[in-house]
Amino acid sequence: SLVEGMGVLTIDPRNPNTLFVSTWNSIYKSGDGGETWREMMAGIPDPAPSGFWEQRFIFDPSQPDTLFFLDSGGHGLYLSVNGGQQWTNLLLPDSYSRVRWLIIEPQDTHILYAATDAGQLYKSSNGGQNWQADNLGLPGDGGVQSLAINPNNPHERYAILQGGMDSLYKSEDGGQTWNQVQTTGFAAAPIHHLAIDPQTPGLIAYCR
Repeated sequence: SLVEGMGVLTIDPRNPNTLFVSTWNSIYKSGDGGETWREMMAGIPDPAPSGFWEQRFIFDPSQPDTLFFLDSGGHGLYLSVNGGQQWTNLLLPDSYSRVRWLIIEPQDTHILYAATDAGQLYKSSNGGQNWQADNLGLPGDGGVQSLAINPNNPHERYAILQGGMDSLYKSEDGGQTWNQVQTTGFAAAPIHHLAIDPQTPGLIAYCR
């Protein structure tokens, strides 16, 4: 069993028997649905006393053994091309702000999007080797709180801009144009993250 304190558990979307979990001071992988685990820390430095913080595993939808590990608390962004056996540190887009999330462009998985806790959105066209600030044509000067791309229709994407309940936007042409979406009926609480249900096209889950 894993007793060091659970950070995040992520299931490989292509293979439900493949699991990755971070603890307070390590990463483990299971290939048998959680029956057995192997430590997968090659290439990642020993964690600070506080361990990992706000971690995420992001799987490349086009490459079965390629995934990213994002540790917003300090270790940064890592890439593995062999299922977690070896990790390579990647340049973060902003050395002054925490990177809160990372998503992969389904139509071209060399393209990554990352956003910082300051709301700045960045784009990489070469798998995280280099980054450029890019708000993807979203209106206004506000920061980007969250971005979601429909895996069944990559031309459809949603964004939450910092600023309240009236900041949900939708694009149906891959981000070339955006239109505001009415959020009538939701409680008066800020929306921080978006997720799209892959089984129900067009359905968005709001996580506050």
